[in-house]
Amino acid sequence: MSKIIENKADKVFPYATDAERRAYVKGYEEALQDMKKHLDIAAIAGRSFMVLDMYKWIYKRLED
Repeated sequence: MSKIIENKADKVFPYATDAERRAYVKGYEEALQDMKKHLDIAAIAGRSFMVLDMYKWIYKRLED
């Protein structure tokens, strides 16, 4: 899991249990995956210039 996401979880929940941290990280990943779905639709609609940049950003975040 990305240290960036885990650090954000630490800031949001400074004294969090592991379950709260996992829920935060899972929500963050789901948000990125939802954004990817929206970009798939935008790509079909022909907005490729914006979509390519966002794909790169999302894949970079999901790989972390």
